Amino acid sequence: MILAGAKGKKGNRYSYNVKLLALSLYNASPKCYRLLRKVFQLPCVSTLRSCLRHLQFEPGFQHDVLAALSRKLESLPDFVKDCVVVFDEMAIRESVSYDARLDRVSGLEDFGVYGTTKHVANHASAFLVRGLHSRWKQPFGFFFSSGTIAAPMLKNLVCDSFDALHKVGFRVKAFVCDQGTNNRLMMKKLGLTSSNPVLRRNDEDIHFFYDTPHLIKNIRNNLRKSGFIVDSQPVLWKFIQQFYEIDSSHPIRLAPKLSSKHINLPPFKAMSVKLATQVLSHSLGSGISLLSSIGKMSPHSLPTGRFCEKMDCVFNIFNSYSTHNANKFKRAFSSQTEQHHLQFLSDAQDWFGNFRLKRPLPCIEGWKQNICALQKLWDCAKVGHPTLCTSRLNQDCIENFFSLVRGRGGYRENPSTVEFVAAYRSLSVDFLFVQSAQSNCQADADVFALKLQDLSKAVGREAKSHQAGSQSVPSQTPVVTEDLVAVSLSPPQFSVVEGNMIVYLAGYLVRKALKKFPGCSSCVETIVSTESKLSISTLFLNAKLYDDSCHLLCPTSPVIEFVSRLEKVFRNLTPRFHTSGVMQSFIQAVGDSVDCSMGCCDAHMDTEKYVVQLFFIVRINHYLRDQNKDFKETNRRRNRKMMKLIHA
Repeated sequence: MILAGAKGKKGNRYSYNVKLLALSLYNASPKCYRLLRKVFQLPCVSTLRSCLRHLQFEPGFQHDVLAALSRKLESLPDFVKDCVVVFDEMAIRESVSYDARLDRVSGLEDFGVYGTTKHVANHASAFLVRGLHSRWKQPFGFFFSSGTIAAPMLKNLVCDSFDALHKVGFRVKAFVCDQGTNNRLMMKKLGLTSSNPVLRRNDEDIHFFYDTPHLIKNIRNNLRKSGFIVDSQPVLWKFIQQFYEIDSSHPIRLAPKLSSKHINLPPFKAMSVKLATQVLSHSLGSGISLLSSIGKMSPHSLPTGRFCEKMDCVFNIFNSYSTHNANKFKRAFSSQTEQHHLQFLSDAQDWFGNFRLKRPLPCIEGWKQNICALQKLWDCAKVGHPTLCTSRLNQDCIENFFSLVRGRGGYRENPSTVEFVAAYRSLSVDFLFVQSAQSNCQADADVFALKLQDLSKAVGREAKSHQAGSQSVPSQTPVVTEDLVAVSLSPPQFSVVEGNMIVYLAGYLVRKALKKFPGCSSCVETIVSTESKLSISTLFLNAKLYDDSCHLLCPTSPVIEFVSRLEKVFRNLTPRFHTSGVMQSFIQAVGDSVDCSMGCCDAHMDTEKYVVQLFFIVRINHYLRDQNKDFKETNRRRNRKMMKLIHA
């Protein structure tokens, strides 16, 4: 790149690797990339955007991506196609905008082939597939919803993901999600229980797991809140606090990683997996046992110590990376560890069954389900592959993917739907992205299976039309399917302020139309008023005039009436903004309902069509901008507690 700096800015031919590096730098920090372009000869931003312009991803499953992935892996060993589907959701910012390319409003609930609704989306859901025995991963579907996806819809999407992967030759062995209420209801609708977490579909047994890091955090949180009764013995958080107070007073500590933030969790630290695993650890359990044996802690603390050691062993079995580890619980499933692991899991299943609870806890049921699913998965997987690394049965890969989405081009804790799609498009190929050092999840060693060149061949350069199915959406609220309300032929009534704004807007439209379509003198006289008469409807227009050389035009009465009727059609159309073809619906409604015209001659009717289209673009962007202001104000009220924490 330094040598290329001696060349001119035009006519350079950049290699694929240089473009890939440049895209990675630009996605990490656009500001930094602009600075580097002053030093090195790097592609301009428009060149980088052209590399991804043909990758037009829409909500739903990307079947072209799966087909390209299948072709990429077909020459590899058969076990590479054994895969795990990972599902998760993230909060996004409520924001709506008009997409002229697809002629629709973006930012609403969108379930792909199941259609859209009129509700504004505030959650993005993604499906990611990863190898069960090999280190590859690939996102292959996303959806937008208002709140978390309802269980009936989620059930359909999960089954569709299995069918899409099966269609291109993959064998789905497991499904992983967190313990959200909708996920648990979805499994219930599929007929799954903690003792039978296996779904038979496409002649394959699919084992359903809950995310292990979420389960260990929930165990810690319930221990802090109320404790447990295990084998008729109390397990209490106060003993962990007492151990920390004693241990922290010594210069050489039994549990050196334990700190005050483990005991008194600061805001948002309850989500940290590391803090939970360092508390429920073998070191802490051994330390409690020692202090109890020398009389510095009560003998009643021993069950708490044994509880921590037991949970550490259970978590380690579900977090194995290789067959070689000094800790036998951290070794992957193999013929050497099979007997030990299965015996321990059987004992752990009974141990969780001995918890005495006032009410069933989802995290306890989740551990029971995971243990049963892992036992059944190993019986199925060992036939085709000698080992099974259980770390591949968690959500870390998709959590890291969401982390990169938030960090693309800076920091967006809650991106909008447009920003999410742009980040998803960039992250779907193998770029050099770096995970944040403060990430809550451990960096996974998986690589994206598809390169930019693979997707370039798979995805057509022409953007596909958005597939809005005619099926009803089993969402929280039904899709609105009413016909457009017929616009009355009587002249619309507006207030004085609205009337002045319509006159001003009509003058703007006339000026733009005459600039694009220079009409004949008769058309100009018909649509532009030369009278300087001041009326109540032209007060604002005259106030905006600086001098006689100003480019503002005063429209004639027919134009004002025509634009007034367009405004009435637009207001009747707003309940239908969640459907596709918004501008086409508006133009059709104008043709059916508006019986007047601007008065242009027959040879210049294109001017009137242009005015109708330009009016719609101006009004819909203004309308959606006002909606976004309301969303920002609502979010500001919701985040008032957050602002207090930040400024405390």
